[in-house]
Amino acid sequence: MCSIFNTRGVYLATLFYRRSRLWLTATERCAVLPPYEEHILVQPIGLEATAVRLSRSQKMTSGDIAAFASLPHRVKQLAAGAYITREGDRVSSCSILLEGAVIRHRVTSSGRRQVVAVQVAGDFVDLQNLLFDDADHSVQTVGKARVAIIPISAIKELVTDRSALALALWCDTLIDAAILREWLVNIGRRDAVSRIAHLLCELEVRFAHVELARDRCYEMPMTQEQIADAVGLTTIHVNRTLQELGRMGGIRRDKKNMCITNWGMMEELGEFDGRYLRRDRSPSEAAT
Repeated sequence: MCSIFNTRGVYLATLFYRRSRLWLTATERCAVLPPYEEHILVQPIGLEATAVRLSRSQKMTSGDIAAFASLPHRVKQLAAGAYITREGDRVSSCSILLEGAVIRHRVTSSGRRQVVAVQVAGDFVDLQNLLFDDADHSVQTVGKARVAIIPISAIKELVTDRSALALALWCDTLIDAAILREWLVNIGRRDAVSRIAHLLCELEVRFAHVELARDRCYEMPMTQEQIADAVGLTTIHVNRTLQELGRMGGIRRDKKNMCITNWGMMEELGEFDGRYLRRDRSPSEAAT
C-alpha cells in the first residue's frame, strides 16, 4: 500500500471529498500510469478537421466540409505571448487556431487581467469578427501557435450558399456562450478546489474532442498565472490547490503535462457536467 494512503491522507480526504463514493482504494492511489510520452499527442489541425468538429454539433454534408476546407486563407506562425487581436483593433478576418492554444482576455484600468476564454486547436478564436468591425477583447497566444487567417468576405460568401455551415457557425458561438456561462458559475459560486478541478476537466474533454488528449492526459497550455486569471485566484493559491489535487490522487503533473488520474473524483469536485460542451456526436455522424 502506498505511503500517501496514511492518516494524513485520510484527513485530507475527509476534508475535501464531498461524498463517500469519492474515497479511493489503495490500488487506485498507487496505480502507475505509462510515461507521459505515451499519452500526449501533439499534432497540427487543418481546416477540414475544424469542419468535422463543427459538423458534430450541426450535421453537414461532405460537400459542406470540403467547401469549408477550401476557404482561402494564409497560415501564420506566432511566438508565445503574441497578440492575434488587441482590444479596439479594426478587423477584416477571422482566425482558426491550427496548433497551440490562446486566451481571450480583458484588462481593467488598474492593469488587472481577466481571462474570459481559452481556445484550443481547431477553434475559431474571433468568430465575432464576422459581424462586428472592431474587437472588444484581446486574443493572445499562451505558447507558440499557428493560425489560419480567413477573410471575412470569404466566410460570408460561403455561409450564404450553404445554410448548414451557417447553422454550424451559429451553433459554435452558442457553445462559446455556454462555456462562458459555466465559467461565470465557476468563478462566482465555487471554491478554489472546485474551480480548478472544473477547468481541468473541461480542457480534457475539449482536447480529447480534437484528438489531443488520450487516457485523460494532455499538455496543459496555461501557466499558473493564466489559470489564476481565469478562475479568479492568486497564483500562489492556484499552486497550492494543484498540489492538493495531486495529493488527493486526482491529478498527476510533470512539467506542462497533465493527467487526470481519477476522473470520477475530479468530476465530482468540479461539479463538472460536460453537456454544455455539446460533444455528444461521434465522428461517424459528421458527414453524409
